[in-house]
Amino acid sequence: MEEKIPSLFIGRFQPFHIGHLSDIKNIISKGEFCTIVIAAANKSGTWRNPLTGDQRGRILTETLAAETDLSPDSYKIMQLPDIDDDKRWASYVVDSVPPFKKIYSGSAFVRSFFEKNSRFETLPVTMIPDGEGDRLRATTIRNKALAGKSYDHFLHPRTKEILDELAFRDLLVKISEQS
Repeated sequence: MEEKIPSLFIGRFQPFHIGHLSDIKNIISKGEFCTIVIAAANKSGTWRNPLTGDQRGRILTETLAAETDLSPDSYKIMQLPDIDDDKRWASYVVDSVPPFKKIYSGSAFVRSFFEKNSRFETLPVTMIPDGEGDRLRATTIRNKALAGKSYDHFLHPRTKEILDELAFRDLLVKISEQS
């Protein structure tokens, strides 16, 4: 049996959306083992990072488990706190996660840390449109939630259920009032 290529998919997932899910499925469909890293797991309670690392971990775990075409043997989810040091960040990631050969991220900023190192193949993810002329981003979902607009179509049904349980919109309102 051929060994799967170890790959890293890193993001803040604030919140996890159908674009992220599609990316994970695409990585796994290429025969790669996907380590999904919840970045900045220690950051929460802000507009950029409203959800805790544990909340994001729960969303990822339960959403991926709800996908019957994804084997739990094809991915691993882990949290990684931020160290607030851009110069050391890439080394910190490499030292903190299982070995990998490819790294995927929707953030050009994140990819730039690894593109300098020839040990890794650094790849962008496929960005899906948001229906309003831009690419789908978690920021779009946060903005829609805060404005009371519908964003359900950007989320897996299990993700939406969990965000409703967490009173996601109320959390964003509270955070924006504190700013």
